[in-house]
Amino acid sequence: KVADFEGRECLEAFLAQMRITYDTPTTDLANLPKEGPFITVSNHAYGALDGIILMHLVSEERPDLKVIVNYLLSRIRPLQNFFLPVNAFEKNVGSRSSIAGIRLAKESLQKGNPLGLFPAGEVSHIGPSGQVEDLPWHTAIVKFIMNAGVPVVPIYFEGHNSARFLRRAKIHPMLQTASLPAEVLNKKGRRLSVRVGAPISVAEQQRYTDYKELGDYLRARTYALIANIDNKDKYKEPEHAAPIAPPKYHELAVREIEQLPSRNCLFSINNFEAYFAPYSLIPNLMYEIGRKREESFRTVGEGTYQSLDLDTYDRNYHHLVLWDSEKKMIVGAYRIGMGAELMKRFGVMGFYNNTLFKFGPGFEPVLRQSLELGRAFISQEYRYETIPMMLLFKGLFHIMLRNEEYRYFIGPVSISSWYPKLYQSLIYKYIMEHHSTMEYHECIHSRTPFTPDFGLVNPDVLLRDIQTPEQLDRLLMRMSNRQYRLPYLVKRYLKLNSKVVLFNIDAGFNDSLDGFIVCDVPEIPKEELMMV
Repeated sequence: KVADFEGRECLEAFLAQMRITYDTPTTDLANLPKEGPFITVSNHAYGALDGIILMHLVSEERPDLKVIVNYLLSRIRPLQNFFLPVNAFEKNVGSRSSIAGIRLAKESLQKGNPLGLFPAGEVSHIGPSGQVEDLPWHTAIVKFIMNAGVPVVPIYFEGHNSARFLRRAKIHPMLQTASLPAEVLNKKGRRLSVRVGAPISVAEQQRYTDYKELGDYLRARTYALIANIDNKDKYKEPEHAAPIAPPKYHELAVREIEQLPSRNCLFSINNFEAYFAPYSLIPNLMYEIGRKREESFRTVGEGTYQSLDLDTYDRNYHHLVLWDSEKKMIVGAYRIGMGAELMKRFGVMGFYNNTLFKFGPGFEPVLRQSLELGRAFISQEYRYETIPMMLLFKGLFHIMLRNEEYRYFIGPVSISSWYPKLYQSLIYKYIMEHHSTMEYHECIHSRTPFTPDFGLVNPDVLLRDIQTPEQLDRLLMRMSNRQYRLPYLVKRYLKLNSKVVLFNIDAGFNDSLDGFIVCDVPEIPKEELMMV
């Protein structure tokens, strides 16, 4: 019997008897401080089951955990060592039971114990958004957190109670309360997902002098953890995926590089050499470029899923190739369209980007002065090195200096479809608010527009203090437990003062999200030019 056990053993016996399990990555568990006081804040998805799982999850490393529960739950004798009783049903937060409970909570934190809180005070139900969510978090609890001066760890419980429960909750609160025991029983045999976020430091909390703003931020950080619940299917290769082509023509490719005229060599630094050449001079090397493109893009959830990433545009474009002269292999490459040449030969139809974004006549003057960039990659053998991408950018500027009739870099910068929709949406919102331009809106249109979706997260709350790409990068890393960050090329182009006109979903590139950038070279900050 469950009642025969006490403390954590009681929790384990209950979960075993109910055959209820939950998944929480070990990287998430590492977010729980091993010592010292902290507070957990959680959405109240199910009711009593949330508290049981919270106690089980945290107490494995921190058996000194205390959880604030209502008076009725505090009567469960085997778990009383975990409980700090506060009457959550009491409307008057100044009641004796509430005051006593808050005093006990302060004393517990002062002793160095962690404290578990469900700031809504009662189980989630259908909110104004039409989605199941917490009630507004209690002001008294948020004020308590603000004054506590300890790290706060957000914990998210995925899911919600049954439709029957949600209907009853709308009729009367007493019906909701009466239905809660049945909601525990109907979870029998279920596997639930629980995510633990990075601790929100005291310094980060102190950015908020208003308790409502702090409460909104803690709530947003909690609900944002839904993005970390992976949809495993998205990592599967599409059914039409072809095996990546095997290496061949290596000797012919090496010979093509060695026989290029000296004018095609942009620079040489140690064993790295940068070349700029049309397709016609490097047809065998292009096979290896197409192979390595596909290999590189697939590792981040992009790519064509053909055996080679080559298309008809490659034949009409030039190619910037970074070559390792010692290892005789491709380090990385860019595909570059010479705008004036493409306009003269093909008009706007000659631009690859016209397949993603519809260019109108008003954009033609810019196209004639543009180098169209795309298909940038670093070979897998060099993907952890920082120098190769810097050298590719150095090559871009060398090309621009050699062709003074050009003024702009244009092209797509992609965010993989592997990024959760919330993170894509936050990046989109930040860019459109800080790095967009209305100058070309009348002459460029997305062929497959992107619609952001923030779910139950208020994006304005999360992005309130985010003013730079580096700040957004750090926020994404904190929220995702370092699984996601601002893509390198996005960050790099933004630092060059590039403007993003609009976004498009690229169905031919595994549904990656593409932002169309326009970089006016005279507007690039001098310090960025000095770096290359």
